[in-house]
Amino acid sequence: MPDQLRTIYRLPSLAPVLLLGLLSTGIAISQDITLKDAFESVNENHPSIKHARAQVRIADGQKLTAISPAPLSLSYFEEDIGSGYSIGDGGQRVYTVGQEFDIPLLIGARGYLYGSLSDAAEQQELYAERRVRGNVLRAYARLYARQQQTVLYRAIAVNANLMHKIAQKRYDAGATKKLEAAQARARYALAEQHHRAFILDQAAASQALAAAMGKACNR
Repeated sequence: MPDQLRTIYRLPSLAPVLLLGLLSTGIAISQDITLKDAFESVNENHPSIKHARAQVRIADGQKLTAISPAPLSLSYFEEDIGSGYSIGDGGQRVYTVGQEFDIPLLIGARGYLYGSLSDAAEQQELYAERRVRGNVLRAYARLYARQQQTVLYRAIAVNANLMHKIAQKRYDAGATKKLEAAQARARYALAEQHHRAFILDQAAASQALAAAMGKACNR
């Protein structure tokens, strides 16, 4: 590869160094999605986060049930006095209201157990949020870098094509040797090859961001 192309080729490697600063400004990528938008979307819609929050609600409900008094129970029966008599002729209705009472030590033990499970569920929720946000940040950064590289190599390819046409015209006019035109053509072909490669990389990075955000990817 010619020295000029090799030098330009190394420029995109600087993107990860500056990327976090660029992302903090709210810069948008494909379909006007900013990093803030992506974080808000996964916070509300990502399956892993929604599942973790559901587990927290379940654990909180179990904890509340464990330390709550037992519900009241009501029983009822009728008693007849002699055959042929109605309840108004001497029968009676009996209503019984009851409630089970646990030993305080057992209530405390259940409360501690389900309280620990509730705390563990909350920790899992925090872990899920951090993991998902980390995955989104990395995928977003990759897509941003690929977009910048695609734009750069598109410009390189356009410039290489222009140089190729000029070299070909000079050769056709007899002002230069065939080698110069061949070299210009080779530089243009190489630039186009890199440009197409980054277009494919950008598409893959877009799919990766969608996957990180918990969205289905149609390949």
